[in-house]
Order: sequence, then structure tokens, then C-alpha cells
Amino acid sequence: MNPSGANKRRHPRICVELPVQARVDQANTVILHLADISAQGMQLRMKTSEFESLRKAAGAKNQHNSFEIQLTARLAWVMPNEDGTFTTGWEFNLLEDEQRIG
Repeated sequence: MNPSGANKRRHPRICVELPVQARVDQANTVILHLADISAQGMQLRMKTSEFESLRKAAGAKNQHNSFEIQLTARLAWVMPNEDGTFTTGWEFNLLEDEQRIG
């Protein structure tokens, strides 16, 4: 397994520093740190205990987990389009991790 995935990457990565909430079972979540993200995937940093919880939750067969990236932003601008839709720009509020996750 190539941890960098350099030979498999088809999409550019965006470096970010955001908390991510990962579900480990019906009642429990862990907070991880998103390092970068692309259209194809993401890179997360976590402690050993968090990794073990995720691995156990994913199971040996399906290897899937549920993640939530929660953002707080204010409407910065609005541009009406000719077809009646709107394009909007949002400015992120830089909150502490605990405030952002809620």
C-alpha cells in the first residue's frame, strides 16, 4: 500500500486545517483533523486510539465510515444569474475546533 497515493492521484489536493467528525457507532463520534482534500479523497490525522476506533467501526469487509465536515460562514456576496439562479460567495468564520464542530 502506497500511503502517499501519488501514483493514484488524479485530482489536485487542497490543503486545509479543519476538524472532521467521524462516526464510530450509533452513539459515538471522534474528532479528527483534515489535512487535505480532493475530489477523490481526503487525508486525515488522528491519534492511535482514534484510528483503532475507526478501523473497528469500518469492519474488515466494507472499510467505510461516515464523516461530517461542518463549517460556519457568512454570506459575503450574491450575484444573480441570467437563468434566474444565484451564485453566492461565503466567508468562513474562523472558530476554534470545538465551536466549529458544535
